[in-house]
Amino acid sequence: MIKQGSTELLEGRSSWQQYLSTLPWAGHIFGNDLVSYESAGFDTYFEALNMLASVELNDYGATERKRLLNSAVHLLLTVYEETEISTPVSFSLSRALQMNGNRQEASIVLETLLRLPTFENIGLPFLPPLKIHDQAIPKSDKKNWIMVRMIEGFLELNQRGTAEKGISVKLGNVLTGNPDALITLNGKRTINNTDLELSGNRDGVFFHFCRNHIYAQVISDLVEEVNRNSNQEHWLFVEQTPWKAGTDSFEIDADKNPHTLFFNCTSKLDVGKLYQAVLSPAVDAVIMHGLFRKWEFNLINGLGGKKHIGWMIWGGDLYKPIKNGFPEKIPVNKISSIHSTVDGDRELFVRTYGEKAFFKLRYPYPGLYGDFIPNSKEQYPRIIVGNSGDASNNHIEILDILQQKKDIGNYEIHLPVAYNFEPKYEAELLEWIQNSNLKDKVKFKKEFLQPEEYIRFIDESYMLITAHQRQQSVGNMLMAIYTGKKTVLRNRIELNGETITNPTWEFLKNMGLEVASFEKLKEVETLRDFGIVEEEVKFNNQEIISLNFGIKTAAEELAKVAEQFRLLCKT
Repeated sequence: MIKQGSTELLEGRSSWQQYLSTLPWAGHIFGNDLVSYESAGFDTYFEALNMLASVELNDYGATERKRLLNSAVHLLLTVYEETEISTPVSFSLSRALQMNGNRQEASIVLETLLRLPTFENIGLPFLPPLKIHDQAIPKSDKKNWIMVRMIEGFLELNQRGTAEKGISVKLGNVLTGNPDALITLNGKRTINNTDLELSGNRDGVFFHFCRNHIYAQVISDLVEEVNRNSNQEHWLFVEQTPWKAGTDSFEIDADKNPHTLFFNCTSKLDVGKLYQAVLSPAVDAVIMHGLFRKWEFNLINGLGGKKHIGWMIWGGDLYKPIKNGFPEKIPVNKISSIHSTVDGDRELFVRTYGEKAFFKLRYPYPGLYGDFIPNSKEQYPRIIVGNSGDASNNHIEILDILQQKKDIGNYEIHLPVAYNFEPKYEAELLEWIQNSNLKDKVKFKKEFLQPEEYIRFIDESYMLITAHQRQQSVGNMLMAIYTGKKTVLRNRIELNGETITNPTWEFLKNMGLEVASFEKLKEVETLRDFGIVEEEVKFNNQEIISLNFGIKTAAEELAKVAEQFRLLCKT
């Protein structure tokens, strides 16, 4: 279960003392008596250190967090400029800068430290450069531990920076085989370079598996939230290959999430270590997030009967095998439970495969949690059609309806096709568009947008229209609904000759969200009045989404489900 506070504070101690006392390396580096560190002459430094520690200890809102980090950076820069460069001040300043979003400035501070003839002298307490370093248990001497933290911080912060390749390679080689190293040259923590020290005294250990996908990012953030606020231990293993989206690729950023590891699904060494880790008696259950790749099916077949295996359904992984006439593709007899945000997924599964233990799970959808709040002043007469380049979007059906509207000339029509856009389907779409009265209105949006950019793109538009014949595009719809855009989807779908209620429609309506039916869109003559969403409706929709899809709500739900897993495993 989720606890109300993430850290038990030690009465009578400063914030930095409270926080450092929770970190496994602090005693090794500073000794056991943190109180013995005097602040004489360093009042400004300790004031800033207290601010940093306070941000780590408390669940502040975005405004207060930003205020504290700005103040900490200002104070630490003052100390840094007025004193001789030292490891403690450099480490704490670098940490404050990167927490405040100034990654490049943080890397410059560490690069300056790297150029000094000696850097291991410690006269003051500090926070290490990266969040993942907080749990870095020393495996060698103090000097090596500090050196590795400095190099890792520099390399990680410079992934998007300007460090010379030769310098990066040379420093990366220092980490190869180093007992204190947590990351590799490219900044990834892998199954090969990380020791899994599973806690035997916690309320369960759970392994999650996912391909390198935009949803792997929210799963990574989610498991870290559960780990911070419960007595459970969750790990996420991500396929190393980035997710391709058209000409772009997406790779998750897990530098703040120490329980996310990458692996090479074609490496016998990586796969062997994965099986060894999963089969540990300490591991209670496994959750597969989506079933699309060969390695995912191989993992289920290899573990079937040995561990509780849960399948978090994404949509296409359930619908496509059934629709294409190959339902046996799913190794149902090896799966212990199924999971979805949408009840309709469970109903389809049961009709096809029979009963299976079901637990509701949800993701904190990309763009709908964190500090980003959509509030674009710019508004464009832009209609978004579909959510990908896949033919299941039924773009032509939607475009055919739109070209019949009397006021369609007032709008631009954008098709997000950054992924799953096959050349054959693109040619078919282009031919139809050229023969329609929309040829100057339709634009393909092929570039991949990060979640924050995508929700802003939706927020600046007028309407989102979808026409999938299956559960699909839930995240896009939630973004559109949240930003007050008319959101259109089918309320009935066809599946193998049978007409059923669209699971996504049912899911959204049951939550109390206001959406529009695709059938209603067909009936209206103009789009202007149809696309208006009343402010009261928008506010109500935002309240529902914030409550149901915040990261805290999702974490509490995952913790409860994992607790039920554990009980199932014991029976």
